[in-house]
Amino acid sequence: DSISAIVIDPKTGEVLAMANAPTFDPAARWSGSDQEALRRNRAITDIYEPGSVFKIVGYSAAIEEGLVSPEEKIRCNGSVTIGNRIIKDEHCHGELTLSQALAKSSNTGAIYVARKVGNEKMAEYISRFGFGHRTGINLPAEAVGLVRPLEKWQATSIGSIAIGHEVGITALQAVSAMAAIGNGGEWVRPHVIKRIVTGDAGQRTLWESERESRRVISQQTASTITSMLEGVVESGTARQAVQLGGYTAAGKTGTAQKIVGGKYSDSAYVASFAGFVPAINPRFAIIVTIDNPKGAHQGGQVAAPIFSRIAQSALVGYGVLPDNEKAKQGIAELETRYKEKTGDWNWQPEATPKATPKATVAIVAPTLKPTVRPSVKPSATVPTIKVSATPKPILKLPTLPPAKPTVKVKNVPDKPKSQLVVNSGPNVTGRGLREVASLCSQAGLKLRAIGSGVAHSQRRQGDTLVVEFR
Repeated sequence: DSISAIVIDPKTGEVLAMANAPTFDPAARWSGSDQEALRRNRAITDIYEPGSVFKIVGYSAAIEEGLVSPEEKIRCNGSVTIGNRIIKDEHCHGELTLSQALAKSSNTGAIYVARKVGNEKMAEYISRFGFGHRTGINLPAEAVGLVRPLEKWQATSIGSIAIGHEVGITALQAVSAMAAIGNGGEWVRPHVIKRIVTGDAGQRTLWESERESRRVISQQTASTITSMLEGVVESGTARQAVQLGGYTAAGKTGTAQKIVGGKYSDSAYVASFAGFVPAINPRFAIIVTIDNPKGAHQGGQVAAPIFSRIAQSALVGYGVLPDNEKAKQGIAELETRYKEKTGDWNWQPEATPKATPKATVAIVAPTLKPTVRPSVKPSATVPTIKVSATPKPILKLPTLPPAKPTVKVKNVPDKPKSQLVVNSGPNVTGRGLREVASLCSQAGLKLRAIGSGVAHSQRRQGDTLVVEFR
């Protein structure tokens, strides 16, 4: 019936993308309640029961309080009884570790963990993660969600809440909570406006967003939960859906029955997937929620593949380097091979090589602080591009311009201008305003934009890049 997706930066809380479908044409004339309903921002106004995505709360609370360990084992037979309620568990038969229970989305495991935590602590961590509170995003009509006061919990509530029932949340609340885990346990307030500046050449700052954050769980607990969420992608309910090549990912699937006619339906669901990429030191936290999918309805079947496509596009578009160990090793081998082969920019392969070369392009990218594992020391190495007469890249690895671009490229055949970095700053021809602003920010330059549309020409004036749009 509808779908929402959000992409945020876990470290800054910047909302990089937010979309809903069906959507509306802002230029159209509106009349009637059905058409008006299209205009609401479902990502922040619509409340839904999250299902298994909510299991991150109980697991985080239990590990933070030292009540369980990821390798602790549980036994289950396909159901668990809470008071007078029997909750089915299709993902747990026999003995599992808690890590495996989360990866397979076992209800038994989540309820076992929540019982260890208890009602009071569970309520506390629900609040810590931001559920039952508005995030404070600078957009209108944000919903607060539905979290009942502790005194109104029933005997069976701890079991229901543990698996994402008896609570109502928004997609924005869910992705912000997931981002907090990816950000080392620190929740950051999401926002869509970075700053407001004057429209003149000086571009004086009139208002700037202040970073607001709070500690939800310790960095050690966040690291443990991240490893468990990686298991969801590697061997759990999203193993066939999230395929990112050289990148790691962490996340959780969710499939919640909708309440229809006062009871849970067997045919209406909300499917979702929330996670972050790369898994270590993530650049993006992403959520996809689908209201009442037709046919296949599980989060791992319908929401996780969309998450994967969004993540792949964002990682490549922002020039995030692969962090998968195998991919990193492959890049290092390419670098070593071509450093040994030649240091000459104009080196050409033999006219009749003995064997078909595996690659004709090697890209040695700078180590970027936001996209490397903590064990890797950042480097200020400038990107070096070595190109043969007929480039045919093995890996399409986008690179970001360094703070002070000094790359000189000569004798580069048939290379699109948009891929080169020149002394005047990043080449922005053909790009939109938002992308140009991002490139300037990454290059440490101020932007002076003239006109609208796409970038047509540019010139450097000191630390300012003047770009004419048409």
